[in-house]
Amino acid sequence: MKVLYDTRTLAHDTHEFLISRLNRALECPERVMSIVSHLENTHQVVDCAKIETDEELFSLIELNHDKGYLEHLSTVHEKWVSENLIAKTASVLPECFVAPTPSVDGYPPRPVDLFALPGYYAFDMSSGIAADTWNSALASASLASHAAKELYSTQSSLFALTRPPGHHCDGRRAGGYCYINNIAVAFSTLHKLNPKAKIAILDLDLHHGNGTQALFYTVENPCYISLHGENEFPYYTGFAHETGSGQGQGHNLNIPLPKGTVGEEYMVALNTAVEKIKNVGAEYVLVSMGFDTFEKDPMQVFLIRREDYKQMGTVLKNLGLPTLFCLEGGYCVEELGQNVEALIQGFESS
Repeated sequence: MKVLYDTRTLAHDTHEFLISRLNRALECPERVMSIVSHLENTHQVVDCAKIETDEELFSLIELNHDKGYLEHLSTVHEKWVSENLIAKTASVLPECFVAPTPSVDGYPPRPVDLFALPGYYAFDMSSGIAADTWNSALASASLASHAAKELYSTQSSLFALTRPPGHHCDGRRAGGYCYINNIAVAFSTLHKLNPKAKIAILDLDLHHGNGTQALFYTVENPCYISLHGENEFPYYTGFAHETGSGQGQGHNLNIPLPKGTVGEEYMVALNTAVEKIKNVGAEYVLVSMGFDTFEKDPMQVFLIRREDYKQMGTVLKNLGLPTLFCLEGGYCVEELGQNVEALIQGFESS
């Protein structure tokens, strides 16, 4: 399996406010560096940094992302530095957030105050915006789009080391380390190439992809399926009763799993997801692949072992469909490369 990455995604290095402390974000450049270092001698690892971002990419991103949000994401750090609100090496973090109020009809208007914008365009404090965040997020989206094009042209499966991740971004808010929804960009790219193709998005991150669900909740294509920790971040979505609405009714499947879930239990849920993919007649599978389900991950929620990732790969390969994996979470940096390799080995061995 070809593994794609982009050195420009490594520039993003930011901070988060977690458990009443300001820390360097767990989602760090070392994640991708460790994967590439581990895989470069065993797989075809391709640096796509020479691929230029262009108007086509922006048009694909704008299909699922608010223009005002993208403008904010690309300019807010520079503006804060110029106003002496932060040092150039610091990260922009929100002060307050948009909250539902009985007196406001729908989403409130964009605030004028520069200090208020980060909370208007974010839902948590784990997604600081640093000097290189925009360029890295754009490179990550470009990588997802390029991989989708290659998936379509070759009908061969790939793994894109997208970073920063994307599945928590709902197109108008950053959160959960996510700024641009990479899997949504991959879908839009593939859908543009073949508008009639049925596509399934399978989310195997520990956390529910609230952003991806929000983007596609009212449409039939793609079908969105998520296996994730019950009552885990982002806390307010990912329930089994969320099955889609309108034309999307029945095309959103959430499978929340309890803390302490082991590989055997996870495979039962994965097989349920596979049956859903078959039932909707999917022709392509886009996987939001997180490794924060690992038993040694700092999140310490699931007890998935390395051999379980290999089995996951085998199960997905047996679908017999062109499959694109986009990296989401996974924070046990020292073993992340081995876990990615196990998944790929399982996919290739069946």
